[in-house]
Amino acid sequence: MMSETVRSETVSARTMTTNRVANGVKNAIANQLKSAAESIEDKLTASQARGQLADFGHKTAEWLGRSAEYVRKTDPEEVVAEIENKVRQSPGRSLLVAAGAGLILGIIIRRRLR
Repeated sequence: MMSETVRSETVSARTMTTNRVANGVKNAIANQLKSAAESIEDKLTASQARGQLADFGHKTAEWLGRSAEYVRKTDPEEVVAEIENKVRQSPGRSLLVAAGAGLILGIIIRRRLR
């Protein structure tokens, strides 16, 4: 009975730590997205850009700002649950996506190390 209580408290502490880390990462990503959006807007304003390029810049900044808010509002536990559900529904596709992502990351890392 005592070991069950200790185990439960350990799992609870680990979950709290994981949530704290996930929220820190989530907020850091959201802050970077928001910063990128503001930087684009500042550069567009400073250069007084017009035309299609300026329109594209404003749309990109708007998209980055919306993405920052989405990341800030999204619950990491929901994302994990959704990914687990997708993997259970189609494990073959999930394996292909993971392999593709690993390949791309490997290429990027190899190029940066050179």
